[in-house]
Amino acid sequence: MQGVLDENFLQVQQLQDESSPNFVSEVFNVYFHHAEKLLTHLRTLLADGEFTDYKKIGICLNLFMGSSSSIGAKRLRNVCIAFRAASHQNNRPRCLKALEVLEYEYCYLKNKLYELFQFHNSILIYVTHQHEWKEARIFEDFQHSQQDSRSSDFQEFSIEGNKTLAENLRKHAEGKENAMHKLSTAIGQSSPHTLYTPAPVPHNFYRS
Repeated sequence: MQGVLDENFLQVQQLQDESSPNFVSEVFNVYFHHAEKLLTHLRTLLADGEFTDYKKIGICLNLFMGSSSSIGAKRLRNVCIAFRAASHQNNRPRCLKALEVLEYEYCYLKNKLYELFQFHNSILIYVTHQHEWKEARIFEDFQHSQQDSRSSDFQEFSIEGNKTLAENLRKHAEGKENAMHKLSTAIGQSSPHTLYTPAPVPHNFYRS
């Protein structure tokens, strides 16, 4: 918006921070509300024809010029200066022409700022979504890490459980083999394995 706004607009922008993210748009909303009233008053004053109060026009223009200057509306301020010069000369045709230019510049500024704020908001939305997406990914990764940790813990628990179970099976088999050995001895059998042979533990039994 080169030529439309000056360094005062940049100063207004610098006052915006995280604690007041909508500061610039709020300032311009106040400005637009004030400007609409001044434009309406100027139209009313110039509609009086030969009874036009040029002194009141000058007062309105001073207010318009001051508020435009404070927010950096350079072109509007310059139009107000030319308009005020015409009012000092009681030059109605020039005042009417200046009012027409002032309204045009006002609408132009308003439309350009609307585009600027829309663009700014779209950036904020994008950045916010990116931040939320990153937070979601971090949370998702955290959940996965927790699940992996639980899975790892469960895997270790399962391996330990399998080892314990295998050991119990061996002890049980040995105990039963001993019992069968005693029994076979008692009934005259040559080998306990002819009555009971424990099943071997699979070689991959300890794997998850």
